[in-house]
Amino acid sequence: MKKIIFICVGLLLVNCISNEKGRSPGSLNDHDFSKVDIDKLEKIYRFALDHQSGNKFKILNYPTSSAEDVTNGTEAIQQFEKLEAIQKTKDDFRNALWSQLPHTLNQEELTTLAGDYVRPQILSRLNEAEKKTLIKFCFGPKGAGDYLEIGSFATFECNNYNFLITEEDIARSLESIPNKPSGVYYDGGNGWHIYEDKDLEYNIQVLTLAIALEKERFVSIFDSLDKSIREKFRHNSHGMSEEDKIEPFDLLSSYSTWHIIGQSSGQSDFGDLNKIYIGKLVQKSMSRLFQMFDRDPESDKLPTMSIMKKEGRALFWCANGRFKPRHHTSTEKPNYSFFRSYGNDILEGMVPSFKLAELIEKKQMGFTFFCNTMEYKTSVRVEKAEAINPPQPIDYSNQEQINVLITVALVSEMNSSALTLGKTYLRTMGGWSLVEDFKEIDTKSEFTRLLPDTDMYIPVSHAMDVNAFHVGTVKGYSLKLRKSVTDKSGRTKVLNATLLLPKSDNGIGSSLIMNPDSLSDLLLQRSKQNKQPLFLMNTSCGSEKTLFTWMTTYRNVLRKKMKLGLISNVLEDHGAPHIIGSKRYFDTGSTGAILSHLSYPSGAIEQLAKGNSVAEVVEFLKQGQKKSFVGGIMSFFGDNDSQSDQSNSPENFEPDYVMDHPELLEIGGYRINVNRRGFPAEREY
Repeated sequence: MKKIIFICVGLLLVNCISNEKGRSPGSLNDHDFSKVDIDKLEKIYRFALDHQSGNKFKILNYPTSSAEDVTNGTEAIQQFEKLEAIQKTKDDFRNALWSQLPHTLNQEELTTLAGDYVRPQILSRLNEAEKKTLIKFCFGPKGAGDYLEIGSFATFECNNYNFLITEEDIARSLESIPNKPSGVYYDGGNGWHIYEDKDLEYNIQVLTLAIALEKERFVSIFDSLDKSIREKFRHNSHGMSEEDKIEPFDLLSSYSTWHIIGQSSGQSDFGDLNKIYIGKLVQKSMSRLFQMFDRDPESDKLPTMSIMKKEGRALFWCANGRFKPRHHTSTEKPNYSFFRSYGNDILEGMVPSFKLAELIEKKQMGFTFFCNTMEYKTSVRVEKAEAINPPQPIDYSNQEQINVLITVALVSEMNSSALTLGKTYLRTMGGWSLVEDFKEIDTKSEFTRLLPDTDMYIPVSHAMDVNAFHVGTVKGYSLKLRKSVTDKSGRTKVLNATLLLPKSDNGIGSSLIMNPDSLSDLLLQRSKQNKQPLFLMNTSCGSEKTLFTWMTTYRNVLRKKMKLGLISNVLEDHGAPHIIGSKRYFDTGSTGAILSHLSYPSGAIEQLAKGNSVAEVVEFLKQGQKKSFVGGIMSFFGDNDSQSDQSNSPENFEPDYVMDHPELLEIGGYRINVNRRGFPAEREY
């Protein structure tokens, strides 16, 4: 992986001009550098720039881990390694620079000179086309199917971009982005924006780097502009129309997410970052950056701080927004600090300088983490590695009625037209009859009433996070459907499906969010009924990450059962749920596109009702959905544009099943509890 990333980025100059921030020139002030031949160095630099592109290849599998993940990968690597011009340019630049300097300078002083004296002068001479060539290398491929050109010194220049992008560039980009952009669309199939207007994309790239790497300068420029310019970045609609997905706020959030993921790809000790996970934190940061608290109440419900864990280490994410980073130190002994190892100025990824395993061993359980102006009290707790029983087979043979619950939290509003189209589509899926038409409900009351009596639960949302679980909107609609199926023994089973859908309130519905403790209470109620194991199918982009948090929630159920005396140890319980997530992204560009994905859970529901095993259902979900089927749905709803057709190419659900990860049945190690004033409840990671 790292080899591929190295080749893609190149780092032509990083070996001779390392990026060491915070060094002072020292004895450089004692020397006269007026005789340094910038013209000669500039020619060498431009030669490198001319030779750094042209080696284009297509990403076949992303993230890349070997040469086979790109077209002609091995050949491309060999060609790159044999580019004598590139190597010669690097040597020429270093030798030319060194020959013009006093030999009394050490390597550190040489590095400082290159960064503080030579590079600014060279970059200031680049024309607009050359700037664009450099800036495009600051962003890697978006995913499989994207093309990548081999760049020579992208990482070096992008991390020190302030010499490349001027204040005038930032102001011009802010002014030039229209209120309602065109020449760009959101491809829900890959989760990124696709640009046909390259000038618009360039301006978004400039602002992304400005926000990421020198936020204070960006804020100063942004605040100095006319109110009309600032206002266009302070809107984030949550509807389903195409315009709702390509607002300036969306474009900047998407590119910032891509920048963070691209910078850490192949280098993160915590694995490849999940786009949805990072994207929601970035949106929170953007709402803070543009001071949208009074415009977008939905953004205030997005996470401000989150934690990733892996192999005894932790990564604390802070959606920083406008706030200055704070140095994180403890007043207790021994002292500890947090190092920013990931992210950027707007979304900081901080890693504790100590190892959590050592912290646990020394019984120093509590420490403080600052994010924005908030102080988070965190504590580490040892989690006993008590293995629980695997989910038992589901058997509905003696059950005539099978209850299905589907909660939709993809958007914060769904207008009457969308609801009508949705109802029509659901009835065309085959054999489903309408039992109860749309009915206004209190979503929390309905959800808490239905979940304990549910056999199959299908949550549908944009970014599923069980720590802050979106059920829908506070006020919503319910829709009840019924279907009869015949199982393998010839017996008739009745599927009772209830859908809970969002309801707009003055344009935007207020989100209903549940926490793990509340969810575990409902699952405990269900467990007392001695029902079949719950079938839990998460229909959300990148929802494979929820397998762990759902299992953690179920362990809360087990703790409560032991506290009530219902079981004496975890092995007496046989009710672990069958949990399925998805590794892919889904198109959400229209009502038809959203509802078309219900073909996956609909098929899974019917197969289980007919007597197929969960393992067989998983195999079904691995089968590709025919393009003609999806195309028919798009046509039915009038979504005939080519973009929708492209984003719905034949793909399977890409299921990730809990039994593919037996370690989830033996969760041990440590757990991090987080508390602060204003948190809905204590969160566990």
